Amino acid sequence: MLIKFEVANFLSFNEKIEFSAVASVERQHSDRITIDKTTSRRLLSIAAIFGPNASGKSNFIKAIEFARDLIVKGTKVNEDIQIEAFRLDKESINNPSEFIFTIKVDEKCFEYGFKIDRTTIHKEWLIELTKTSEKVIFTRTADKAINISYYRTKLSAKDYQFLGFLAQGTRPNQLFLAESVERNAPHFKEVYEWFSDSLVLIHPDSQHAPFRMSFSVTKKDALKEFSSLVLKKLDTGIEELDGEEIPFESLPFPPEIKQQIKAGLKNNTRIFIQHPNGNRYNLKFENNNIRVLKLIAYHKSKDEKKVAFDISDESHVTQRMIDLLPAFHEMCSSKNKKVFIIDELDRSLHTLLTRAIIESYLSTCTNDTRSQIIFTTHDPLLLDQEILRRDEMWFLEKNEYGECTLSSLSDYKGVRYDKDIRKGYLLGRYGGIPQILGLPFQKDTA
Repeated sequence: MLIKFEVANFLSFNEKIEFSAVASVERQHSDRITIDKTTSRRLLSIAAIFGPNASGKSNFIKAIEFARDLIVKGTKVNEDIQIEAFRLDKESINNPSEFIFTIKVDEKCFEYGFKIDRTTIHKEWLIELTKTSEKVIFTRTADKAINISYYRTKLSAKDYQFLGFLAQGTRPNQLFLAESVERNAPHFKEVYEWFSDSLVLIHPDSQHAPFRMSFSVTKKDALKEFSSLVLKKLDTGIEELDGEEIPFESLPFPPEIKQQIKAGLKNNTRIFIQHPNGNRYNLKFENNNIRVLKLIAYHKSKDEKKVAFDISDESHVTQRMIDLLPAFHEMCSSKNKKVFIIDELDRSLHTLLTRAIIESYLSTCTNDTRSQIIFTTHDPLLLDQEILRRDEMWFLEKNEYGECTLSSLSDYKGVRYDKDIRKGYLLGRYGGIPQILGLPFQKDTA
């Protein structure tokens, strides 16, 4: 789980902002609060970030994505770090940017952070957090060697020597966490894998994961059954999602694209591709043959027969739902431990549909839940204490100098549990609404 995220001097964030999933003292909806036994913290499984256009919501997502990619993908020799500092302050342009994550990995909690500019990792640290102490694992500064002596008591002499060798060989533009995993050191791999495997970011026009359909007619497909049921209940008109096998030659892509697809497929591998028109295809290479399944939506005709529709025939709302369903299928699993961060969850969705999705997810949450969803939205109708706690509602806004600030509703005093949050929000009491100074539209009198 993501316990806390802090960022400073990146894109529209000049001064440090802090997002926290630590629950406040309020008792509302306490049945879904996760209790972290390691640090005794009470953690939230959901958070909604509200704000107008250009308020920094997407930049908040980009900050997390940038940090994750720098950790997971690393850098190349003599390659500049593609950091984008806050540009509307001449001092900030030349100062390092800072990213700090506090995360829960299984039953452990860690703080991992770094300070960087385009050429140098100025600071980097990894700390394990417990109820009573902070155990420093390693620290690093630009003018000193990476210090792993704190970690020595847990290491054999051989491992300590190996990590020391890696520390000395880590480039100024490379994170030590990324370097250690790249060089097959297992010591910090659980933290690295949280970023690579458990942190999932979904943009408005992207999918969480390929909507893979089974190539076996006898195999039960849980995602297909879940999706078909949800789409039916949401009154999309779809009775069932399924795959229809078609010849590889029938794929509606140019010959050069098909050639690239063939070159990329190896025995028993699968890939997922989406045509610009919206149709989705699963491809599998087996026994020197490429099998193709086209995702099909089946509707019911007046005579109770199933009629096949291409996904491209469905509305943008339905296509958006199809893209989100694999994520929510994972979220609702009791074994799932992923953090889903979704930019503009309500894109193309009716407000009642968005609310229904959120309520359905929350109905699966208990004190043992380890999955988490953090999403941005424009929809003020979600500002409802019947579904969200005050500490689960956040507001982003931008001042006249282009600086974005982040605050939680729980930061505001005197907000009762029965208060109409939407009315106060639209009146500007909590920020996060557009400042419209008057549009220069004039009636043509000619």
